[in-house]
Amino acid sequence: MSVDKDIWYFLKSTPAFHPLVEMLRLVKSPDEISMLRQAARFAFRGMEKIIHAAYFGVSEIEIFSQGRSVQMSIIRETEFDPLNTSVLTAAWPARLATQPHGIPRIDDRLEEGPHIALSFMRVNGYAAECERTFFVAPPTSEMKRMFGTMQEARRRAFELVKPGVSCTQIDQAANVFLRQEGLADFLLHRTGHGFGLGNHEGPWVAEGSEEIL
Repeated sequence: MSVDKDIWYFLKSTPAFHPLVEMLRLVKSPDEISMLRQAARFAFRGMEKIIHAAYFGVSEIEIFSQGRSVQMSIIRETEFDPLNTSVLTAAWPARLATQPHGIPRIDDRLEEGPHIALSFMRVNGYAAECERTFFVAPPTSEMKRMFGTMQEARRRAFELVKPGVSCTQIDQAANVFLRQEGLADFLLHRTGHGFGLGNHEGPWVAEGSEEIL
């Protein structure tokens, strides 16, 4: 389906339409699910390239450049839409590992500590992300403990993911556990969100969300 490019400006100037559009975007058609799976495959491919390219002292530029080969794969393997495709492969150095919306410096290098790899895709109009915590130097015992704590929070949330479960309940499964572990002061972000035409859209897996999977 083609939508006139001016519709976005119309929607931005007509607030009453925003909830309607967001509600319609919550439920994907089979074709949209196929497009999202395609985007996810390329996001995972980008993640593989990041991890394989990483080593102690690697520069941000080297990681960023991995996106070029992913973009070429998208061009070769799909009905490529250049206006609705974007590719980002990046790694957040340890100093930014707790700041999901921070921006690395070009001269940053990956050394000790937990780093965040991010493969951020929009493939022919549909989006996906793949993110991982990884190390290029042996982690300390404290880092291993904290990593295990986050893995357990993730497990508790994923255990609930199925139709009919509230997004608030899933968020609580992770964050109540993390608070019990003494990490309340370090919780900066919701547990999760949906994908679609945008990289961030409903359903919002967050405290206070009224949405049901």
